[in-house]
Amino acid sequence: MDKNKAKEEIKNLIDEFKQNYQKYKKELEANTETKLVEPLFQILGWTKNDFIKREKAHRGEKSGFADYAFYIGKR
Repeated sequence: MDKNKAKEEIKNLIDEFKQNYQKYKKELEANTETKLVEPLFQILGWTKNDFIKREKAHRGEKSGFADYAFYIGKR
C-alpha cells in the first residue's frame, strides 16, 4: 500500500472511532482491538503472522502479558 493510501486508511479508522466513540467506550477491549487496532497494524504492513496477542512478557524482574508481541523472524 502506498503512503497516501495508508494515510487515508488510517484517517478512516480515526473517523470511525470518533463517530462511534460512545459505542467503543462500552465495548470489550478485545472487540476494539479487532475492529481498530489490528486493522491499523495491517495498514502499517504487519500481518497476523507478525504478531501474537497476549504474549508472556518480562520487564526487569516483573513478568506478565503484553497485549501484542511483534516478531521479525523469530525475534
